[in-house]
Amino acid sequence: MRICLRIAMALLGAGLGAQSPLTTTFASNNGGAVGGAVYFNLTTGVADVCIAAIGLNCGNSIGTAGTLNMWTIANGSYVGNTQAGVAGWGGIPVATGSFLCAGPDNESFCALDSALVLSANTVYAVALEAPDFSFRYTDGDGSTGVPGSGTNQTFGNPLELLFEGGAAGNQALTGPAFDPRIANVNIYYTLGPGLCVAAEAVPYGSGCYSVSVSYYEEFQSGASDYGGQAGAYVDSLIHVPNGVGGYWVGPGSGAWFGEDGSGANTASAVPGAVPLAASDLGAGDDTVSTVDLTTAAPAFSWSVAGVSGIQTELSIDSNGRIAPGRWLQSDFSASVAELLHEAPSIAAAWTDMSPNEQGAVHFDYDGFTCYVTWADVPFFGNGGQPGNNIQVALSYAGIYELRWAGMAAQSGYLVGFSTGMAAADPGPSDISSLAFGGQNFGGFSAPLALSSNGRPITGTMMTLTVGNISATTSAVLLRVGFVQNAVGLDLTPFGMAGCRAYIDLASSVLLDLVVPTGSQSAFGFQSPVGFEEAQLYFQAGALDPAVANGLGATVSNGLYYRLGNL
Repeated sequence: MRICLRIAMALLGAGLGAQSPLTTTFASNNGGAVGGAVYFNLTTGVADVCIAAIGLNCGNSIGTAGTLNMWTIANGSYVGNTQAGVAGWGGIPVATGSFLCAGPDNESFCALDSALVLSANTVYAVALEAPDFSFRYTDGDGSTGVPGSGTNQTFGNPLELLFEGGAAGNQALTGPAFDPRIANVNIYYTLGPGLCVAAEAVPYGSGCYSVSVSYYEEFQSGASDYGGQAGAYVDSLIHVPNGVGGYWVGPGSGAWFGEDGSGANTASAVPGAVPLAASDLGAGDDTVSTVDLTTAAPAFSWSVAGVSGIQTELSIDSNGRIAPGRWLQSDFSASVAELLHEAPSIAAAWTDMSPNEQGAVHFDYDGFTCYVTWADVPFFGNGGQPGNNIQVALSYAGIYELRWAGMAAQSGYLVGFSTGMAAADPGPSDISSLAFGGQNFGGFSAPLALSSNGRPITGTMMTLTVGNISATTSAVLLRVGFVQNAVGLDLTPFGMAGCRAYIDLASSVLLDLVVPTGSQSAFGFQSPVGFEEAQLYFQAGALDPAVANGLGATVSNGLYYRLGNL
């Protein structure tokens, strides 16, 4: 037995058999502030450990750019050091990295700029600092100040790398810490002194051309001219598909399905109103309810601009917005950036509301139309005062109507619709003016998009996919180069106004050219062995005579590859 253990330890010391990544959990139930930190201990086994990347649980919206700083104290513990300050943690971070947030409870992959080596048989205190984003994490179930004491506080392999948690604070390295807390991380590592490089695949820039049907209007506290406020004249707006992927938006019916339950806005006070059914979703503060339309409204189907196919599920945020499918996560801090960059959604009146304090969120179906109603739901912290009364009526053929039968004035909110997924910002609209006449909000088209099926780990076959190819495209090409043009070269002089080249044209070559057979084309790329740290830049183009520019062509976003062995 002792001989077998020595053999196993020797293999580990030679860099074989590593169980990377070390994974904790991404099922968060808590989170911190921007500028905070998570703390834990890492204990190395019989070999040095080379860490190349950290997978994080980022609490910010999808696409948010973040920077990670990693601090360590060798032969120490985070216990007693969470307020030791920068000097107590060595003066400078031992590693840094940048990433794009993948949203809460998804891994945001952060490749370190330079790999970090931890010595064998050593305990390290670790602090991960979030200078420009916020962490999501999980409450520990052990004893305060005792690393790894609970059943959910120890992860990894003691012969390689052992994680013991943990704490979190809203002011990195200085402020008070909450203990126990478990950092939601994946730690990518190898054993031994060999080369340790994290592969990366990161899109940048944007393709051409994008047409957005998104629109929005922001209201400050007490400034709305929507139903229920002083001087308000807008009670509803209808959205009718305009045949080119957008909506005609104009005056609504003024009807209301149901009463608000508080007496402040009863059925008799609203033309065409009928009592609400027993449809309380039981929504709490900052919750999302998912409705299965095939069960709750079995004869109903609905479609929405920017989303292909008929929708069978509906997500409802207690904070005043809805979305097709299950993607929606509750968010009390409304922002235009999130409306435009997350998945398609309707902001009926997006703000910080709390049905925990009074009122309720309802879903009803009358055989023809589905209704989502925020009935007398107050702004957070304003229970006992008049609440918000908001309704979305979803009808067949993609028609929907926003209704406001009573709006509280204690806070501001955001109203609008977005196709999401980095939709172009059309600038704010005066939506209330549409109550006196309609307006078309364009058609929807997505730009040419280049993506990767994963990270280019050396020795693997990668697939680069060009999407959003139009039916009139005659050829799709892929170029690769060694020099990035991060801002993008304006291609207007080449007859492609509004398009940009994200790789250096002089130092790039044509990798492949195909005749497309559908809306996507795939290109294979063999990531060569022995070229760790090599950096490549890709961009696709399409020849499309239907494109309204001088050249009849479009280009995609750029795609950055760093080859690595992890």
